[in-house]
Amino acid sequence: FTANIAPASLGLLNVAAASKTYDNTGAATVSGTLTGVLPGDTVNLGLTGQFSDANVGTAKTVTWAATTAGADAGNYVLAPAIGTVQANITPATLTYTASPVAGTVGQTLPVLTGNVGGFVGTDTLAGATTGTLSWTTAATVASSAGSYAVAGGGLAALNYVFVQAAGNATALTLQAATTADASTTATTVVTTTALFSVQLPVTMSS
Repeated sequence: FTANIAPASLGLLNVAAASKTYDNTGAATVSGTLTGVLPGDTVNLGLTGQFSDANVGTAKTVTWAATTAGADAGNYVLAPAIGTVQANITPATLTYTASPVAGTVGQTLPVLTGNVGGFVGTDTLAGATTGTLSWTTAATVASSAGSYAVAGGGLAALNYVFVQAAGNATALTLQAATTADASTTATTVVTTTALFSVQLPVTMSS
């Protein structure tokens, strides 16, 4: 007589995909619990996942696939081995960093510059943002000496949020106008001495 031994069935519980911060890829981390493995058998579970796309969004579809491996995996069949769940992709952060610069009170403010950092993967300023990068300050020609904030702005992005670098709060320094040394500007007083002519009587003897 001959007989067959059919594979035992395996199942999955609590399959879930982890939400993540935007990283310019659709890769997803999926977890789950394998059920149905008999005592003493070694069967390992492998799970992979892929978001529908790489962009930021809530309740995005993640397609997952499961595989089994191990010494006894051939004695089992896993069903279902594919499926979908949902997870979020939240925005990454871009930072406006102003370049430190100094100016003089009462004079035209210096040109404000800086950079935007934090792009992930192959993203660039030109490809991942819209708008025109600008730098602004509340300081004016009439402002007194001191430190002033310089803020970056003008940009928008689908997959990023923007923040200001901590150093932007004091990126512009206005210095007091230079005062000439008093010793070099003092008035030279020239004193003119009057000369007096004194006439004395002269006695002639004969």
